[in-house]
Amino acid sequence: MHSNKNNFLLPVRNLLTKISQQTEDANPPYVGFGIFGLITYPLYHLIWLLATPQDYDSFILRLIATALCLPLAFKNMLPKKLDKYLPIYWNLTLLYCLPFLFTFLLLKNDFSYTWAMNTMTALVLCILLLDLLQLSILLPLGIVFGVLCYWLTTNNPILLPPNYLIIAIAYSSIIIFGALFAHRRNMIQKEKINAMAAVGGSIAHELRNPLLAINTNLNGIKKYVPFLLTGYQKANANNLLEDKEKIRLDRFEVLLTAVDDIGAEIQYANTMINMLLLKVKPNIKSGEVAICSIFDCVDDALRRYPFNSAEQSKLINWNMEVDKDFKFKGSQLLIIHVLFNLIKNALYFVDDAGKGQIYISTSAGKKNNTLHFKDTAKGIPAHILPRLFTRFFTKTDTGTGLGLAFCKMVMTGMGGDITCRSQEGEYTEFILTFPKLDEAEQPVPLENIEKVD
Repeated sequence: MHSNKNNFLLPVRNLLTKISQQTEDANPPYVGFGIFGLITYPLYHLIWLLATPQDYDSFILRLIATALCLPLAFKNMLPKKLDKYLPIYWNLTLLYCLPFLFTFLLLKNDFSYTWAMNTMTALVLCILLLDLLQLSILLPLGIVFGVLCYWLTTNNPILLPPNYLIIAIAYSSIIIFGALFAHRRNMIQKEKINAMAAVGGSIAHELRNPLLAINTNLNGIKKYVPFLLTGYQKANANNLLEDKEKIRLDRFEVLLTAVDDIGAEIQYANTMINMLLLKVKPNIKSGEVAICSIFDCVDDALRRYPFNSAEQSKLINWNMEVDKDFKFKGSQLLIIHVLFNLIKNALYFVDDAGKGQIYISTSAGKKNNTLHFKDTAKGIPAHILPRLFTRFFTKTDTGTGLGLAFCKMVMTGMGGDITCRSQEGEYTEFILTFPKLDEAEQPVPLENIEKVD
């Protein structure tokens, strides 16, 4: 029996997972719809009550819709641990607020002209807010639940209006063309992702081949370099070398670690290729989780970033002595890549504006630690800020619109977040929040570790 139950629930879980993933990829306007619902549902109840009375309206149903929209309107103030439930909550809210509520009120008002128009508006909103999979599930469910609720609360049968064929044709046309629109929208996004994945895979293949050849030769060199260096030391100790054959001490010390350093760089290059390819995948894992230092992440990112010149690197202001380090649970490599994206974007806008500096700093709060990444170049217009972390949205000439979306996925995947505030013409600041570690997760200071004889 237990096995049969699991077999039944598995497709449901897979469907819910797929809906959640597609909802996250679409980056729906949670806050916008939440504010819209908070205003319109109570407002129209007052309009129907005072200005243009309808045959039926329900204060309770509108109150429920308003309550459902409340968490969406204040999404940014909710605990980050609730973010994983937000896609399902979004779909349930739309199910109730649009197809269910408008179907029920349309039937209760006997297909009046006013409610026929209102329901048409609800259909258009469904098309704009939902993709094809969500539309094909939520719209029929909402209509069915609306009809069932009408039957349970009304003794009268459903009376179709004289012009029901015209209404049915109009609604059907909206749904059919809306489904085609949603399908085309999904296909365009998938084609973009597939194209980026194909190009990225091709580039990765071309980069990995020479890296593999270098690594293969390096393994051979690594086997014999110690003997060569030992032979050189013996020859030098017995005065068998001419002055021009001798190696300076500082350069000889570099040779001792050069092979390992080259191997580490090859490994790092392969890791970076993998991380770049992650940008075009719809899902992302945080990678190997460890307790990391934000100072180490920033220091490593600034050390490894391929600046075009020494002058360019001097644009970044980062004072480790003034700022306070903090630890977080996550992937150092992914955070370094997030910083790479922010550095690249900031340098682009500083160069484009012909002015500006980049400032990196940290701060601590009650529940979160924060890394601030600010540039004083040209700023971002206010109307662009809400779309900044949307996939494929870019305002640069060479951008793909994947970098900041990648940053968002990394930060939320580790339980944190990245937000942006800006003043056009003055500055842009990205705020990266990291949940504070629990006491049990805090690394133990070395001075607190007892010595064992």
